[in-house]
Amino acid sequence: MNRIVKLLAALVAPLVLTGCFLLPGKFDATLKLLKGGQYEFAYVGEMQVFAGDEKDMKQPVLKPFDPQKAKCSDWVEADGSRSPSSYYDSFSDSEEAVADAEEATETGSYPKRETRSCTDAELAELEEQEKALYERRKTDYEQRSNMMGAMFGGAVPGNDKALEKFATTLRKYDGWEKVDYVGDNVFNIEYRASGNFDRYFGFPIINDSATQYPFFQIVPRKSGELELQAPGLGGQGGIMGMAMLGGFPGAGSSKEVPIKPIEGSFTLETNGEVLGNNSPDGYTADGDLKVMRWDVKNLSESPRALVKIN
Repeated sequence: MNRIVKLLAALVAPLVLTGCFLLPGKFDATLKLLKGGQYEFAYVGEMQVFAGDEKDMKQPVLKPFDPQKAKCSDWVEADGSRSPSSYYDSFSDSEEAVADAEEATETGSYPKRETRSCTDAELAELEEQEKALYERRKTDYEQRSNMMGAMFGGAVPGNDKALEKFATTLRKYDGWEKVDYVGDNVFNIEYRASGNFDRYFGFPIINDSATQYPFFQIVPRKSGELELQAPGLGGQGGIMGMAMLGGFPGAGSSKEVPIKPIEGSFTLETNGEVLGNNSPDGYTADGDLKVMRWDVKNLSESPRALVKIN
């Protein structure tokens, strides 16, 4: 198992670096593969942008400086020398340091900590420090956003403006009949494609994206069979399997991973020869069609099938 996890981690290393990738949400999907190579595919439901460590993707905001949140004190040594200390808002001495100071004050030992009002100079310095901190966070956020935008065709988690633009871009392309950004990194989509299959097929394929990780893909073999794979729907071999195994930042806590459940249904129909599939019930006959169904929720293995249509 450890070797598998290490291999998967290496394969998806670019995703780990950005902490971001696309996942399904709630959905219904169907695929029809017919003799002669015709196919019909439909996906109706949610698509979400997953940020492995959401706190690092929040756009920084420069809040007005509030002198009431500034804390100043002096550390007093036995010889009377003083060392000034000041901090603002959430930046403070550690709990251990505060406890030591309180104990020193009570017992009369040194150094003692004496709280006091901040001077104008200290307030000005703290305000400048807050501005500098904001600028560093802003630069870091812009760098992360640009990296994610380049890797995912403009999809930047937590950035509603970028995700609205991403939805507008997807609607320009064939198959994307509906793409509505509904907030919280989630899209409602309707995608349909049909034609004569003669090459690799994947969904979603994002234009101008350096990284692709399709929910569904059909991979032709040299011997003529078509292999259906669905790596985005769960299982130990999928992205969510890696997340559940702790392979991504933030994956260990639901509070740090704001992700909707991946659940829905997937149906595969074909009048070709089914050479293999991992549907729980195999396949059932519907006229000349062989029908395979998967209920997608907490799958231990993502859907797979091998079909010969020529």
